[in-house]
Amino acid sequence: MAISIADFESAIDAYGPDLDGWPMPVRAHAATLLASSAEARQLLAAAKAVDAALSGPETKAPAGLADRIIGKALGKREPD
Repeated sequence: MAISIADFESAIDAYGPDLDGWPMPVRAHAATLLASSAEARQLLAAAKAVDAALSGPETKAPAGLADRIIGKALGKREPD
């Protein structure tokens, strides 16, 4: 049984870009597809890039930002 590009993309969405975490039957079919399809390799590379970007260091919002956003949403003016 071969895996289609659409099924491969769905598997990336379901299991993530690390093939080691995929169920063995799906992983085996994915490996076969990756060996023969540049499109599959591009999809996997893009998913890995997104995963790496989302796994980056946590950033903190400046102090008071949440209060300023809520104040603006409620129509409050900031002091000059």
